[in-house]
Amino acid sequence: MAIAMQQFGSHASSAFALALITLANANADEPVPEGLPAAIKNPAIPSILDVTILAYNNEGHGMFAINKIYKKGKSTRHNRWSPPTSIRGYGYAGSDKTAPLKTIIGGKKTRFLVLLDGDLLYSTYNNRFPIRVGAQGTLEVGVGFNGSGEPWHPLSDITKQIPESASFERNYIQEAKLTRAEEQDVVDLAHRCGITTVARISAYYLRPTSTRGITVESVEKIDGRYVICDVLEIKYKKWWPSTVAPRPGDEQLGDFWAGKVRSQKQTILKVGKKEYRTRSIKGLTIHECEKILSDLLSGNFRLARGSKNSLEQVNWTKPRGFYKRAETISVSFSHKQEGEGFFDLQIQQLAPELTISEVMQSIP
Repeated sequence: MAIAMQQFGSHASSAFALALITLANANADEPVPEGLPAAIKNPAIPSILDVTILAYNNEGHGMFAINKIYKKGKSTRHNRWSPPTSIRGYGYAGSDKTAPLKTIIGGKKTRFLVLLDGDLLYSTYNNRFPIRVGAQGTLEVGVGFNGSGEPWHPLSDITKQIPESASFERNYIQEAKLTRAEEQDVVDLAHRCGITTVARISAYYLRPTSTRGITVESVEKIDGRYVICDVLEIKYKKWWPSTVAPRPGDEQLGDFWAGKVRSQKQTILKVGKKEYRTRSIKGLTIHECEKILSDLLSGNFRLARGSKNSLEQVNWTKPRGFYKRAETISVSFSHKQEGEGFFDLQIQQLAPELTISEVMQSIP
């Protein structure tokens, strides 16, 4: 289909729709591409809108009213997404020319579900579908190939199949959960600040206060034993003291603001068939850290004083850092409860049995 479309690039736009019809008839024996139920599941579609075409300008671009936005386009680093003010039409493959919307839909002034990329229809076909009020008074959309209409399905059934625009891991505490609308603002702000693909959003307490923060992480890049991603700290007006405000140079979107993105690097430790990550290693080799972690995970250690029961809240699967200064070795681990601090273990000796001389706990 894409090749055939390129062949029309030199023809007048009025021939564009006719060529489509001719092509469809000429290939009647070939499988017709699936209609809207298949097209709408494509996560690459930038935006999906329910619009009513009101008029056309001198260039044949459609002026419209928005009935509902089902999927927002992506914001850029400097600009939040906003819907276009008109629909130009469809762009010819391999050319800067466009077929005007007026030509494509025969000058109709009616209601459509449109799949858009900016102010252009998204695909070669399956880019707009008529909407009507059905016999029961509910909205129906014609799901046929290339906007041909029937069969008609309930609009609500079709739009439920739109993939979520924000597909990422959520790591929230009970008292700091974002709504879908708040998440979208956070994602849009992260896009503005330079994180093109959000992989994880976390919310946490800044103990000992009741202030809550938000962290956004990008998709990770793995280079051997190292995992690198971009991290953005976001402040939410509702979760911060009223005396705190955006600083000069911060990006702001509604009640959210952020500074600069920072790079985060973690090291992969391997124990048996499992992998663990740590933020920092200083003064020790990766192999030495893996041996220490292996002993701690298996309980193959002793305390110089006290009972192992004092370590029940240590999350051994989340080592924060391994450090050696002179002859002193310390290892830190997160608390089992997110946001409840961490433990720092001072190690007296590694062999013949790993011995922990002191346990310190950071209590928020």
